[in-house]
Amino acid sequence: MADPDVMSPKEKADDQICFRRTLRAFRDYEKSAITSMSLRLAEFEQLSDRHKELLGFDPRVFIGQQHQQAAKRNQQFLNAMCDAAEDLYYGYWPDAEVGPHDNTAVPTALDMDKVGSTLRQFVRDWSAAGAAEREQTYKPIWEYLEYAFPDRLQRGGVRVLVPGAGLCRLTVELASRGFWCQSNEFSYHMLIAGHFAQNHCQKEGEFLISPYCDTTANLPERGQQFAPVHIPDCVAVLRMQECEERGEPFGELSMVAGEFVEVYGRPAQAGAWSAVVTCFFIDTAHNIIEYLETMFRLLEPGGVWINVGPLHYHFADNVVLRDETFPVPVVSIELTLREVVAIATRVGFVIEVQPKAIESCYSNAPFTMRWTMYRCAFFVARKPVVVEEAR
Repeated sequence: MADPDVMSPKEKADDQICFRRTLRAFRDYEKSAITSMSLRLAEFEQLSDRHKELLGFDPRVFIGQQHQQAAKRNQQFLNAMCDAAEDLYYGYWPDAEVGPHDNTAVPTALDMDKVGSTLRQFVRDWSAAGAAEREQTYKPIWEYLEYAFPDRLQRGGVRVLVPGAGLCRLTVELASRGFWCQSNEFSYHMLIAGHFAQNHCQKEGEFLISPYCDTTANLPERGQQFAPVHIPDCVAVLRMQECEERGEPFGELSMVAGEFVEVYGRPAQAGAWSAVVTCFFIDTAHNIIEYLETMFRLLEPGGVWINVGPLHYHFADNVVLRDETFPVPVVSIELTLREVVAIATRVGFVIEVQPKAIESCYSNAPFTMRWTMYRCAFFVARKPVVVEEAR
């Protein structure tokens, strides 16, 4: 998404369609999930009578009905999220001629796939089940910021930018420690869900979802597929009230939509930030060097960059993609960690904490038989108070 103030009418219309397409993907979840499960159940029907007997249960009852209930539960939650997105839509486009709930925008297969990953992201960011993953990757960030800015009463003036903020749990955690925080996000799925999590949840455990009900592989036991998860385990407005009751300031929170380099590479952003926090973010770049240069420019002299994450490089497998959408190959500059750190120093950063490995999963189901473990790089770099010309 680009800045609505500088977009052409066609760009605005295209962006609105994309937003509405995402909302429809959320609203079409149950129908799509039931269709997919029906196809899977049809596979069971192909079994021979002997194999059906060995199976020992009727999948239409033991799988089909449980899945139907779980999908309905998820849809109720997603509907609440879509309803809350109306103020977000008109916040971006107050003069939009077509409302956010217009159903003419047809979601793509990728749009639908991202609905499932969004549900699982809620587990990571806004449930007690995700606490261990958050502890591994978020805690080192806030601990360093607290060390770098020890006076809590002064943190309201410490402007922290979190690009790729996802569902905004990290920014809420930082604000609860007194920091002025801004989330930046490009994905409409994440923007809509993060807006809901941060602004529209009223009490702990308010919603019940079954985030793994569409997962059929690597299951030790069938019941785990349909296990419900309570969300949220933390409510931003209640956290704010708790801080006020203790006499501790709660930092300001804001959210900006758009591509990181486009939004924060503008002259007005130069030197405007005390800290930039990247968590599972820098490898989302087409050109990671642009990210490094942008972060250096947006930091004030003495500002700090804190990073946690792998170098998965999201576009690495798409470099030869050519179609109507991408008539030229997709750019993906893939560097090693050593090269990233070396370029950061050439851009002008001083490495304050050398890279160290932090092992962490990302949105893993706790029961799954397949675990993807990242050896994330945690490091801290600082923009010198006196900036020399980049080499």
